[in-house]
Amino acid sequence: MKKIILLFILLSVILFSSCSRWMHPYVLYERTKLTEFTPIDSALKYKDHIIVPNDELQVLLYPNKGELLLDPETIESRISAIQGGTVGTTITGRDQYSIHNYRILNDSTVNLPLIGKTKIAGMTIADAEKFLQELFGTVFHEPHLMLFVQNKKVFVYAGSREGTVQTFSSPNPTLIEVLTELKGVIGRSNTIYIVRNTFGEHQLFHIDLSVAENIELGSIVLQSNDVVYVYPRRKIAGQVLENLTPYLTLAITLLLTFNLFR
Repeated sequence: MKKIILLFILLSVILFSSCSRWMHPYVLYERTKLTEFTPIDSALKYKDHIIVPNDELQVLLYPNKGELLLDPETIESRISAIQGGTVGTTITGRDQYSIHNYRILNDSTVNLPLIGKTKIAGMTIADAEKFLQELFGTVFHEPHLMLFVQNKKVFVYAGSREGTVQTFSSPNPTLIEVLTELKGVIGRSNTIYIVRNTFGEHQLFHIDLSVAENIELGSIVLQSNDVVYVYPRRKIAGQVLENLTPYLTLAITLLLTFNLFR
């Protein structure tokens, strides 16, 4: 009997020595006394996408001030190619142009034909368009250039253990738009975190969408590579049973073994 009591005490010490983390091992970004949140005002201010390494850029270049854009012979095929995400396809009309994707390298440069390696990481889309248009202006006559980032995405945990990589369905998706695309929130709507990393600077925003007064927070425009984390609801009974099961199995096995050989 004493051995059973000692075994029970030992298991209790193991199980409850770090109760919170033991009962909720799948929780990310657990708040502590040292946690500091970034002021929400900076998240409400719209910021254009900043080009970073591993961005995949689609570059469309048209000479002669982009007159090809108004060519009726190529408009339909051009729209179809762009919407379909066609890469490496050449479309013909009175002139020619190609759709190609170029990845930003780890050294912040992109290797473009005729231009070579050029550093554009750290620029906004508008600034990069202007910069590249000037560079290609040395090769083409009055070029018109358009730039698109093809692999913009966010990482979303809507309150369950499973995360989702959500690609942008619009140029500037909002928090509520992304959550709606994932069929809503199943965690705690009053504890939503946005984790943002801009060139090594981490920001942590706390969002509370449970009250109507914070309706504007749903309009926060997400940036590529943001992490949206909805704090899960703590289902204590189920999690206790789930985590206790292997220990109870071990205890029963030890007791049966003890009774068998005593």
